Parts: sequence; structure tokens; C-alpha cells
Amino acid sequence: MKYDAPERKSEEEIIETLSRLDNTPEERIRAVLSALYYGRTVEFSGDTLIEEFSKAKYQERYWLKNLLETYYGMCRTPYRINDSIALLEAYRHEFPEYSLDVDATLEALLEYKAMFRSH
Repeated sequence: MKYDAPERKSEEEIIETLSRLDNTPEERIRAVLSALYYGRTVEFSGDTLIEEFSKAKYQERYWLKNLLETYYGMCRTPYRINDSIALLEAYRHEFPEYSLDVDATLEALLEYKAMFRSH
């Protein structure tokens, strides 16, 4: 999947998209991307991303994993970073063949966590 520019959507539209059962994985990922860029709060953006990651199928999780790093780098917040780290560790355990890629994201999140703690 190639990332497209985020669609300007309201939080209500994002919630509506993610609550439907008939949408494609790509639609769900685009809705999460919109939440990161157009959510009114870092809490909404983070909760949306973490919730989707926790219930996504493998292929979706692979792309959402990359958005975790985007979220923490862009929003500069420690909000639920421990939850994100725990989800990535479980993902790495479930799919050890992708551990190098997941480890790189984990390393970035751990660096963000240390940075946020020092400020």
C-alpha cells in the first residue's frame, strides 16, 4: 500500500468510517492517517491509531506500525506511548519474521519516550 495525502475529515467522519464493517483496509488506514493530521487533539489521534492497531489484521498492522512512529514524531507527546510499545512488542512476538522492522519502530518509540521524559 502506498500512503496518499491525508483526507481532510472531521473527527465525526473518521469515527463513522472506522465504525463501518464494509470498508477496505486501505479506507481504514486512510481514516487513521486523517485522524493523525486533522484530529483536534493528540488524544483523539492517538486513541484512534492505537485502537485500530490493536484490532487490525496483519497487513493493516504492518502499515499502522509505521504511523505510530509518525504520530509520536509529529505530535511530540508521550500520550499512551507505553501502550504503543506493548502493542509493538506483542506484534513482534506474533510475527518474529518481521522483528527487524518492528525493532526499528520500537527503537524510535523508546527514543521518543526518553526525549519526552527529559522535557
